[in-house]
Order: sequence, then structure tokens, then C-alpha cells
Amino acid sequence: MTRFGIGQALPRKEDRRLLTGAGRFVANIAPPDMAHAWFVRSPVAHGDLRAVDTAAARAAPGVLGVWTAADIAGVFGPMPVNTRPKGPDGSPAAIPDQPLL
Repeated sequence: MTRFGIGQALPRKEDRRLLTGAGRFVANIAPPDMAHAWFVRSPVAHGDLRAVDTAAARAAPGVLGVWTAADIAGVFGPMPVNTRPKGPDGSPAAIPDQPLL
């Protein structure tokens, strides 16, 4: 096993490819019929969205679907949590539900 010290340069094998323009990036790949997703969030920190008007988005050409939290309520549960941190006493910490939208 090779060990490296703090601050020691690491050999990198991807540099030549990226610096000569031969890299491939997901942003540059466009398969046929590819769709894009947009997520719109409140511009106000800790703000409460009281209403969402999706009429213009739904009527826009090429739009495949528009969903709000109300649209998916009861369809999807909260996002799963993959880690379980421990509380100060070593017991599993409480993790509040994280809604999808």
C-alpha cells in the first residue's frame, strides 16, 4: 500500500485528458429524447410558500410534467436517511422526516 504525506503531490492520471479537451462531461451528452428537470425553491430562507401557480409552466411547449408537493402527497413518502447519527448519550438521534418536495 502506498502512503502519501500531508501536502505531498499525488499522481493524477486524468489531467492530460482534461487539459487537452478530450474529457467527456455529462453536461455535453445529449441522448435523443432527453428530458431536463427543474426544481424551483423559495428565494426566501425559511419562507413559507402559500401558493404555487403552475399554469404557465404546464402550458409551456415541451413540458412533460409539473409537480408540486401537493401533487405527490400520499404517493411518495419522506426521503430515506442513509445514516443514523448518535445523540450525546450514544443513542440514535431523532431524524425528522425530509419531504421529497
